[in-house]
Amino acid sequence: MLAWVWSGVAVAGCLGRTASSTLADRLQDAEKAYADLDSEGFQRAMDDATLLLPCLGDLPSANDAARYHRLDAMMLYGAGNEDAAIESLVAARMLDPAFAFTDALLPADHELRRTYESLGDDPGDDRRPPQPRRGALAFDGVLSPRQPLDRATIVQWVDDGEVLGTRLLRPGDDLPAFDARPRDRNRLLVASGALLATSAAFYGLAWSTHGPFWDTSQDLRRADLARLQSESITFTAVSAGTGALGIGGLVLAFTWADDGKAPPGARW
Repeated sequence: MLAWVWSGVAVAGCLGRTASSTLADRLQDAEKAYADLDSEGFQRAMDDATLLLPCLGDLPSANDAARYHRLDAMMLYGAGNEDAAIESLVAARMLDPAFAFTDALLPADHELRRTYESLGDDPGDDRRPPQPRRGALAFDGVLSPRQPLDRATIVQWVDDGEVLGTRLLRPGDDLPAFDARPRDRNRLLVASGALLATSAAFYGLAWSTHGPFWDTSQDLRRADLARLQSESITFTAVSAGTGALGIGGLVLAFTWADDGKAPPGARW
């Protein structure tokens, strides 16, 4: 919980962008302090890392992101938040599956180590969240349109190589707010265009039956006239129905559909 609050404070307090190598150094310090049983040094290094994370100016490597999640899990476990610790452990395992805890860091019988070693390779569910109008989202140092849902993740908003914001998300957390591409509106516009095109096609079919029906030069039987009339009425009805749906879709696209904002969340 403190890490989440501190991240929000750090956003407002960033005097400049921090290189991911600086974050990596503090994580290394935290790891060394933990191995040395220096609880104060570990907490101090993790506090620094937590404050540096929102100020990142570049994408961390997958190994550095995994190290952050791993040490975050160790901190959370020490604070008694075992569920969140496991969510971070899963992230670390997915990003750096070759990593193995040493006895110097965690004894073989330590519960956190045993939990880590029992984790499988299932990355869990993900989703395609709203995408920024400009730039793209990165998760744990990798540009990707897919957001992990069942584990902790470091999300970053990147535009033309510039990191506009960084946040640590846990399962259930909202993405920070940004100007997003209006997905519902675009879908409605495409669907409305298809319906209007269908309406025009059926209107053309209805009009094609109009000529033969009124052409007195043709000697058509009553059954033929009844068929042409029925076809004209059917095509006209379908044209009117699809046209009404298309127009309704256009109205919804510009009145009801989302305005391009991501779900309300913490600020970058």
